[in-house]
Amino acid sequence: MKRQSLLLILLLIPALASLAWHDPLPIVHAQTGVSKVYLLPVSQGIGSNVNNNLTVQVRLNLTEGESINAVDVVLNYTTYQGNGVLLPLSIDYSSSNIFVGSNVNVLSECIDGVPQHGTNCPSGEGIGTVHFAEVLIGSTLSGPDDGTLFQVKFKIVGTGASYFSVGATLVDPGVFPEPVSRFIPLVASGGVFGNTGVVAFYKPVPSSGPSLLPGQDITFDATGSLTNSTLSDPTAHITDYAWSFGDGSSLQSTSSARMTHVFGRPGSFPVTLTVTDSTGKSGVWSNVVTILPALGSLKLVVVDKEIGHPITPATAQLFNGTQTLHPMTASLDSSGHAVFEGLVLGTYILKVSSPLIETFTKTENVGIVGWPTQDTLYLTVPRPGPNILGEWIFIGSLIAGAGIVAVGVVVRHRNAKKMPVRRNGAKRKRR
Repeated sequence: MKRQSLLLILLLIPALASLAWHDPLPIVHAQTGVSKVYLLPVSQGIGSNVNNNLTVQVRLNLTEGESINAVDVVLNYTTYQGNGVLLPLSIDYSSSNIFVGSNVNVLSECIDGVPQHGTNCPSGEGIGTVHFAEVLIGSTLSGPDDGTLFQVKFKIVGTGASYFSVGATLVDPGVFPEPVSRFIPLVASGGVFGNTGVVAFYKPVPSSGPSLLPGQDITFDATGSLTNSTLSDPTAHITDYAWSFGDGSSLQSTSSARMTHVFGRPGSFPVTLTVTDSTGKSGVWSNVVTILPALGSLKLVVVDKEIGHPITPATAQLFNGTQTLHPMTASLDSSGHAVFEGLVLGTYILKVSSPLIETFTKTENVGIVGWPTQDTLYLTVPRPGPNILGEWIFIGSLIAGAGIVAVGVVVRHRNAKKMPVRRNGAKRKRR
């Protein structure tokens, strides 16, 4: 089962759920209007011994104005120089889950690609992944809210560092009776474990919106870096943060754990952080940071309003004020999906045509840079009614046939009256 298929299920199940619905912690600095999936603690491991256990919480900060009833989270953890440092043991969502007390359906509970408790794991997952997905049945969770989605228990099996990254999807089920399910904007951030040496770590944080964009301030937060030198020197601390942003800019060094940088173009950049503590020891971490184009996209689903099946074949065209003669065109796939990418923010005219329907036109507003605008269209497919004319012809033919039979009976009756009656099998002779 591919994760793509699971995401499709997450879009479909909320619609069904909406049908059923009808009959002390750290402060999370989320951007305005953007939800967050984050780890608690961000960093840990100082003095942790092999064979001990540790717990990582995966938490949700749902922003005001958003509602969800499905989550899909993949927690990736790395090894240290090819050697295992952490071994995931279990996923706990029974008592600490933000949905506790609600009716839920767990779709995926997977450790290193192995399904737990009869759930499903997308193909391709293996060692280094913890996957959890669930759907609320008959209700939604509305922001603002902050709480734990699930927590993972790890066993420490080695010495070194393990970096956590998070991939997350939050689904808004839409509103009955024609729900438009969508993935809500979010920022997902990771964490780190390190039980030896100096461990460098940072999180890139966009200044606004859910995406890292060119020309905008991006804050690189390295407060999660740690040093195990404190085991021998309680006063040890990190004194220097040196940054290489991989875009040709000069190396920058500061005593502050936060650094702001602006990328001039979209692309993937290897951002390297070197941290040095007060004892002279240092640690390095490099990670690829992707800067997206400052454009939007539109993802469509077109379905039959009566039976909910995708409408195909069909073609979607997207017009704007300057491209009325040359629209963007996309053919809907077998599941009724079409995607338009590389769109400047603004208002567009969408036209959907198919031999199965009358041409449909509506206005679409692409309003979030680096995040898809999603829409589900419920269109009417004309269907032939009962063949009334054929039924009347059939009835008429029955009546006509009955009439012919009746006429035949009458004619035979009259002819029978004209014939003399024979007695004893012969006609009477005249004398």
